[in-house]
Amino acid sequence: MRYITCIFCLLLNILMMSAQSERSIPSLKGLGADGTDATCSLLDADGFWWYGGKGTGLCRYDGYETESFRSDRQHPDLLRSNDVLCMAEHRGNAEIWFGTKEGAHILSKKDYTVRPISLPQNELADKRVSCMITAADGSMWLTYRNQLLHFSSKAELIERFETTWEGKNRSVLELCFDADSALWTRLWNGGVIRWQKVNGRWHMENKL
Repeated sequence: MRYITCIFCLLLNILMMSAQSERSIPSLKGLGADGTDATCSLLDADGFWWYGGKGTGLCRYDGYETESFRSDRQHPDLLRSNDVLCMAEHRGNAEIWFGTKEGAHILSKKDYTVRPISLPQNELADKRVSCMITAADGSMWLTYRNQLLHFSSKAELIERFETTWEGKNRSVLELCFDADSALWTRLWNGGVIRWQKVNGRWHMENKL
């Protein structure tokens, strides 16, 4: 009798695992099973997986379902572009910052509202924001064209720099911080610039 009970429990567990797997399969479509190319992604402090790509808008995957924040018939003015190129988490503010082909936005994880990151004369509205990173002090860096922009945690512009190489404007391909908190910018078509904070101000330290 005990043997039969064990066999029954084993079969029941297999059936439950199978059912759970079947329920999770449809939610995986947003992660590339349907041909969607995710251009950027991150795992946030709460364990949710955020990603974006061409036409996807900003997506949040909780292991079972995908929720999308994008412009559509119900929300035509949410984003200027649904093509998401980069993102970064601001843990102190419980926010996801993300860049698109036409500007940058901030999503609040407290109420899931989305607001644009703005500059005077609507400067970022139609710009391709290609890179973004969170600094240890809670400030944020983002780039468009040959502009490197430093924002406070309240999305206020602190500093602006131009990224040039051999006398030519170069867009930023990648941003990263090193162990000394220096910011490295790798440029399209070659070139690397290291930025160091000295006396409260950032300066171009060297080029490689």
